[in-house]
Amino acid sequence: MIQQQHLQRTQAIFVTHSHYDHALDIGELARQLPHTKIIGSNSSLNIARGGHVTEQQLIQVQPLHALSFGEFKATAIASQHTSPTAVNNDLGEEISQPLQLPARFSQFKEGHSFDYLIEHQGHKILVKASTGAVPDQLKNLKVDTLFLGIAQLSRQSKEFQQNYLDQTLRTLKPKVVIPIHWDNFFQAGNQPLEFLPYLADNTEQSLKILIQAAEQQKTQIILLSQPVSYPLDHTL
Repeated sequence: MIQQQHLQRTQAIFVTHSHYDHALDIGELARQLPHTKIIGSNSSLNIARGGHVTEQQLIQVQPLHALSFGEFKATAIASQHTSPTAVNNDLGEEISQPLQLPARFSQFKEGHSFDYLIEHQGHKILVKASTGAVPDQLKNLKVDTLFLGIAQLSRQSKEFQQNYLDQTLRTLKPKVVIPIHWDNFFQAGNQPLEFLPYLADNTEQSLKILIQAAEQQKTQIILLSQPVSYPLDHTL
């Protein structure tokens, strides 16, 4: 996968939060990419530390503090995770010690969530991996491209759906929106992307909700069909 996606050139990996489906492999990636920085919460860095990653590779997130990598600038913005569920009831809990693998999925605590604003040659991209938003936090921001998490969107109330799209798509007014966190992360990373099983999420309905909102404001929507080197989990 590293060779196929040309990840040897990666300068930084930005971790949005510390659940296993976002952070499980950061230790292995860091070991195979020794010149790459891992940026995330202390919980995310403790997952990397459990994989014996050197401290020189680790940078703890400082919200609203821009980091530069070549011609790219990236800024973390504190965010909210998707609403709690029976298997996702640890929001705000942290991983306080290096996490040794293998570990149960329940040991991967959320550890706070972040969006990432990426700027390159005047182009602005916001990566929002989780279906949650802090009220009015993005009101003064406009972006060209929005990577928007839609996990569990269809299973939220109509009020939640309206508010989420108000706080993200309708506030940011991107030219392009790319839905993320809809694909089946249980399959091999080199396989074509497919929806999560219906028992896990009603992805088709979530996409319909987003498509309708995007069409109303004439925002182009692009659906990824093949694995790429971003946004899982956000490589520059």
